[in-house]
Amino acid sequence: MEKTNLSPSDVWDYRKKLSIGESIIIAEECDYGVSISFERDEDGNLILSACIDGELVEYTEVNTSDQCRRMVKLYYDIYLTGKFSLLEDNDITETEFERNREVREIELSAAVEDLIMELAPDYADEFFAKHDSDEIVEEIKDDLLSYFAIKHKLPIYRPTVFSKGGEKEMVNYPYNDL
Repeated sequence: MEKTNLSPSDVWDYRKKLSIGESIIIAEECDYGVSISFERDEDGNLILSACIDGELVEYTEVNTSDQCRRMVKLYYDIYLTGKFSLLEDNDITETEFERNREVREIELSAAVEDLIMELAPDYADEFFAKHDSDEIVEEIKDDLLSYFAIKHKLPIYRPTVFSKGGEKEMVNYPYNDL
């Protein structure tokens, strides 16, 4: 496996260099025994993975440039700084909840981007160029999730932190009480 260090914004472009079944270590932190890899699996899917002491601890399929950049940034933040060690007990901690929240937001944003690409394949690039793509995706995501939850009573998994009376409340299904 080739070893290199890539910035989050450079990882997606590196995919063109990967053959089927090939992987590359994009970052390592020897003090923690962590390596983060980017690979193209046998089906051609692009996979981001984190290993600790050679054992796979997490992986994510990435489908878009923006999702890849966000996930690489998140993996770097968790695994290269040692934050993963805070996640090792069985009780969900605020740190783990926050990580779950960040991952879910990335997944939901990618789903909205995919939806826009499917709904308007000939105009999606123009649409994203006309608007701040992160901002418009967030706005559409909030609108769609609220609509599905309120109008159709669909339980939406979206880890959220609310502050009530100075205390934080962690909720996985924030729309259930609407």
